[in-house]
Amino acid sequence: MGNIRYVLCFCSALYTVCVLVSACSDLGYSDYTIRSGDGDSSTDVQYVMLDNQYEVDCNCGEVSSWSIYAHNTGTISLQIWRPVGGSSYQLIGENVLTVSATGDSTFSISSTDRISVVFGDVVGWFASGTVLVDWDDVPGNGASGNNYITTNAAASSVGDTVSFSTTTRDKFAVYAQVSADSSPTFTNLPTTIATSRQAAGAGVGVFTVAATDSGANSTLTFSLLSASPAGSFALASSTGVVSSTSSSITPATYTLSIRVTDTCGNTQDEDLTIIVTNVAPVLYGLPIVVSISESAVDETLLHLINVTDSDGDTVTCSVGSSPSGPFIEKYADDGAGGVTQGVYLQSNPGLDYQTVNSYTITVTCDDGVDSATDFIYVYVILNNVPTISNLQNSTNIASDTPSNTVVFQVEYNDVEGDQTTFSLACSPSTPCPFVIYSTGKIFLSESLLGTSISAYEIDVTVSDAYTSSGTHRLTIYITDINTTPQLTNLPATIQVKEDTVIGTTVFTLSVYDDDGDSSHSFLTSFSPASGVGFFGLENNSRYLTLTSQLNYATQDASYNMSVEVSDSQVSSSPSWLLIEIVNVNKAPVLLQAQYQINSYEAVAGTVLPNPSYNVQDPDGDILTFAFDPSSNNTQGFAINRTTGLISLTLDYDRDNTDLGSSNRQWLVSISDPEGLSVTATLTVSILDTEDNVPRLSSTSYSGSVYTDATIGQVVVTATVTDADATSLNSAIEYSVSGTNLFNVDGFGNVIVFTSLTSYAETQHIFTLTVKNYGSSSSDAATVSVYIVQAPNSDSYFDKAENVAWVTTVTVVGFLLLLLLGYLVYQALQNYTPVPPTQVAPRDTKLPLSARSRPYSRSTVVTPSDIRAIESQWTAWDRHGWF
Repeated sequence: MGNIRYVLCFCSALYTVCVLVSACSDLGYSDYTIRSGDGDSSTDVQYVMLDNQYEVDCNCGEVSSWSIYAHNTGTISLQIWRPVGGSSYQLIGENVLTVSATGDSTFSISSTDRISVVFGDVVGWFASGTVLVDWDDVPGNGASGNNYITTNAAASSVGDTVSFSTTTRDKFAVYAQVSADSSPTFTNLPTTIATSRQAAGAGVGVFTVAATDSGANSTLTFSLLSASPAGSFALASSTGVVSSTSSSITPATYTLSIRVTDTCGNTQDEDLTIIVTNVAPVLYGLPIVVSISESAVDETLLHLINVTDSDGDTVTCSVGSSPSGPFIEKYADDGAGGVTQGVYLQSNPGLDYQTVNSYTITVTCDDGVDSATDFIYVYVILNNVPTISNLQNSTNIASDTPSNTVVFQVEYNDVEGDQTTFSLACSPSTPCPFVIYSTGKIFLSESLLGTSISAYEIDVTVSDAYTSSGTHRLTIYITDINTTPQLTNLPATIQVKEDTVIGTTVFTLSVYDDDGDSSHSFLTSFSPASGVGFFGLENNSRYLTLTSQLNYATQDASYNMSVEVSDSQVSSSPSWLLIEIVNVNKAPVLLQAQYQINSYEAVAGTVLPNPSYNVQDPDGDILTFAFDPSSNNTQGFAINRTTGLISLTLDYDRDNTDLGSSNRQWLVSISDPEGLSVTATLTVSILDTEDNVPRLSSTSYSGSVYTDATIGQVVVTATVTDADATSLNSAIEYSVSGTNLFNVDGFGNVIVFTSLTSYAETQHIFTLTVKNYGSSSSDAATVSVYIVQAPNSDSYFDKAENVAWVTTVTVVGFLLLLLLGYLVYQALQNYTPVPPTQVAPRDTKLPLSARSRPYSRSTVVTPSDIRAIESQWTAWDRHGWF
């Protein structure tokens, strides 16, 4: 059969879509009957045809009939296989047919048993017994062909996948007619169903759509095209189950447009109508009429709400009234072990017949969709006036009647049994010693002892919430009246000095009693309560005495003493005595008499260490400090009036002797604001600091020494001065630098430090340094030493002429020294001292003479000097100069 192709186009205002559609060709050879003659009696053979003639060439179709030329009779499964890759094929469908005669047989397939085919599917068959289909061996096809054959095969089930390998070149007498696939058909649409909204819960299926298709193996798919109203239902595409999407679906009529699509894309559309219903709640027992008194005060149940909902909805009820009134809805016991909603009159509703005498209560019960409404009619009953039956009246009581005694019982009545209250008014009204309780009992509320009133007029009234009985009078007569004693000199204020002697009477109470009674007792109390420890009425008399020593600084500044006076029957009202404690000044107390502070010399304004005076003032006054007038050696020092700290008023340098003693002792007067004082002894010691640089007497020194000088021999002696006042700060440390032949001892003597035999006729210049121990400041001088070759054993002075010459020179030198001494003496006679200058900080001061010191040599003639002279003279002698 030829393959017919055509184009199908769909057009709209926006676009056009065209699809190539092809009609299905039949499968196999239309002249299948001549494909015969070579059949045999093989059994259990599976065939799959790969020739183009057996392959489906359309998009979709169904096998409507099979034709075969039978070589044998029996049962045959005529099949459609679908390639899944390589030589593997899946069995899509089969028609199991019975071949009852050999030769040509055609089998028409009912619409429900037809196999649906798609492009690329191929024909196959299987016979569990003898091979039924005849064939024609085609030698021109070669040793093998395009069709698969499996011998001794097992039957396959629809859906199985089988791999084939053996092929055959035979042409088989099988032919299948393929027709176009018909559209699927709904079997239960269109239709209308009804369901309650409770039954249509979220995800619950309410209907299952069913459809059929002519292809036995066709797959049907369902889709929801539209829904009105939308969003409440969903459709399962594979099962056709329609279910609700909400747990609280709105009652309404829903129209769902549903489509079914088969494997070939054929469709059918139909509607499903779903009516979702709701049953409104039902109220029972209403309407009703309720009457209630305007005097009602308690919460009262007016009606238990009885409501049902046949479809099981949750029902809530609410109440309102017209006009607005004191009514509420709340849960109540239903009398059967459960709870229900009830309508109540509120407590203390404030009903007033004159204002509103009826109410209409609306009860509304709602299941969320529908509601039921009914009414309660409330009528207010007018209240009756309460009454008193035993007044007007009178009674007598004694003045010594105890308080809280019932003096009269008022008889009363209220028809409705309303809650009642009593009130009374006294004449005279101040004070009124009577009260009335809600029972109608009149009590004496306070003692009448001491009263001077002989009778009271009591006006009594009983009332409920709405009306009052009006006043009814009771006259109460007082017998045996006693007058209350009175304190005539209170209230008052007194002042008591803190140094008052214990036992002193500080106040005397004055009492007046109209009854002439002279025997009285007193009741006292104090505020603050600690006053009871300082004051008391001696032997419960009228005399207030001091019982403990007062101290203004440690106790309360005043006390209020409450006093009541009593005769044998009655006490007066409290009166007050204000006791003020007067402060008496006391001198400061010195807990330590002697104080010592030490401080180093410093500049003016320096504050010395705190003496830490151990002094107290009993009154807590602020104390001041001053030098006692007897202390006359305070030059250079000042005392802070507030703190007592000592400070320097001059630059204090221990090296300046004009400042006087460095150890001072004074009397310090410590005073309170009123001039009371104590005296402390304060010793101040100013300590010396190392603040002067030691000074060498010359900027240079020179000397000579023979090469045979012994180690430790003194060559030159340096003189040092230090202006520091104490030996500790003026101790000198000597050192030399620039030589290893000489050293210096602790007295300024430059000494030989090592053998000089190798240093004949050489001069050595080095530095001598002096400083205080531990100081970095120093003074230095240059030392020059000439080393002379030691002479031989013959002395220069062994010759008489040499002795004579030296003697002459020595005499002349001596005379010159005398002249020098005389000049020095004259200079000292004309010397004028220079005033002391500002002391420099530690190790920074140099004596004034250090600014221009003379260069000098040692004037001490040492043995080494003599030997040097002898050596020179010997040299001169050798030259024949003498």
